[in-house]
Amino acid sequence: MFFKEWSLYEIFLNILLIILFFIIASIIYWDTINKKIHTTSRCKKQKEFYDKNKGIYNLNVKNKSGENLFNIKYDFNNKEQNIECSCNKGNFGSTFENIPLKNLKTNENIYSKPIYCNCDKKYIYDYTNSILEVNPGLIRYMQNQNNSDFFDYINYSLSK
Repeated sequence: MFFKEWSLYEIFLNILLIILFFIIASIIYWDTINKKIHTTSRCKKQKEFYDKNKGIYNLNVKNKSGENLFNIKYDFNNKEQNIECSCNKGNFGSTFENIPLKNLKTNENIYSKPIYCNCDKKYIYDYTNSILEVNPGLIRYMQNQNNSDFFDYINYSLSK
């Protein structure tokens, strides 16, 4: 059967089958790359994160043990920022002070007034020993207030 002469029709069908196989393999390969880029793209994550939160970013600050200390809420639609206690309620007074903030109305770097919270333990805020849970750009700002790329990007996006 293999040594029998092939007709032009059979050769054409075999070539067509091989081309179809390569086209399907290319589509599957492209689709897997596209899905990987979609899940790892920082720009896409930033836009989806902003759209999902409707312009409100919540920065959760924890100590090294993973216990909540406080939350910083940035509302870009209303140009407001505020800090709320998020530690477990209790009878111990904890004071959190010198927390770097960005004033969204004036676009200035400021430090918060002391925040007094009644927590289950005595907590101390130290930015070098804290875990920040939020967008990476906002974490970079909290570590270095001269790096305001996150706010510049959001303000640029809102001005369009």
